[in-house]
Amino acid sequence: MGTITLPPADTLAFLGGASLLAAIGLIEWPIAVIAVLARLLTLSRRSQSLRGVGEALALLR
Repeated sequence: MGTITLPPADTLAFLGGASLLAAIGLIEWPIAVIAVLARLLTLSRRSQSLRGVGEALALLR
């Protein structure tokens, strides 16, 4: 079996927070999905252009 690597603690907290806010109805789930995708794109180390798009989306929240 392979190993599973988790994202950094601050990213896990962000994902959990966005999920919680969507679950209790403080934000709509599509907004939570966009915010989470933006966060994950900023963590992507494979493509500089994806990081730029993710950072731009993260600024919108």
